[in-house]
Amino acid sequence: MNMVTTKTDDPWTDISPPNSQEKINLRRVDTHIEWDFFWGKSESHHCLLVLRHKPESQPQNRLPNFRNLEVTLDKNEFGGKITLILKLLDSNQRNLFLVLCHDIIASTKSASSELEAVALTVARTWRWYHLLRSGLDQRLSPEEQKGLIGELIILQDTLLPILSPIDAVSAWSGPLGHPKDFECKRVCIESKARGGAVEPSIKISTEHQLELENIDTLFLYVRVIDRASEDSPASFTITELAQKIFQELIDVEPFAATLLEERLMASGFLREHDYTDYRWLLGNTSIFHVTNDFPRIVASNLHQGISNVRYKLAMASCIPFRTSDEFVKNSILGN
Repeated sequence: MNMVTTKTDDPWTDISPPNSQEKINLRRVDTHIEWDFFWGKSESHHCLLVLRHKPESQPQNRLPNFRNLEVTLDKNEFGGKITLILKLLDSNQRNLFLVLCHDIIASTKSASSELEAVALTVARTWRWYHLLRSGLDQRLSPEEQKGLIGELIILQDTLLPILSPIDAVSAWSGPLGHPKDFECKRVCIESKARGGAVEPSIKISTEHQLELENIDTLFLYVRVIDRASEDSPASFTITELAQKIFQELIDVEPFAATLLEERLMASGFLREHDYTDYRWLLGNTSIFHVTNDFPRIVASNLHQGISNVRYKLAMASCIPFRTSDEFVKNSILGN
């Protein structure tokens, strides 16, 4: 890695690309910043933001990668440090990428350790996932809000009371692209939200959601979530729910709060968006133990060439498999 020292309003203008694919040219962002951030350019002229850190501070969760931005971890040590690299793939978004980079760097100024600075960098990148992919003004749809609320309630009411804050939030794997919403080692939970006035069924969006291969136990939580009026005393917005959980975490385990932010951002929830026009009420919850006899379509039973299966599952057919939240908690704890 070669260093240059010039600086312009566009930090990449005066950084020449290296002459080899194995190299990147770097210039330190600011000597007054405690963390080792660098502007960089690759051999293919891609603009980079680089954070070099000790191996023990490396990200513990899946890195965000999307169409216009690639995030990688180079574990080859350089001066005792490894390298987290954000690479812009679409040069037309160079100005937006610069805003992203400055936002990431600013977010790490409050970090009390290198580990936290790296975690904040990854979390902030997840925040921009939907900004780069979908635009600056796209809020979660009502259906997406209901789905996210259902998952947050499982985190709040089922996992946080029995697991450490970090383990509980880390188990929320759905936003990071995993097939199940929650993965507690080999016990998994799938969450579904439905309106109370609609037909008693739920939508299964993939043949992998209720698959049992490679896990020991799977539970399906189905929660009724309905729109509420502003004067309903028990109503809430998705922002209020997210903030409540975040505040509870930051008071006891700040790193778990950072992980929560990462998951929220990956789900498309941004605090800047105004959700005051959508208030919600929680209804009944039905919990089912998904066994081999449970009504479902799964990948292991499909003929070759069939994929991306979506179907409706009638709630009445699930009744024989009903179980309790207490049974789920005991299963997670191995009792």
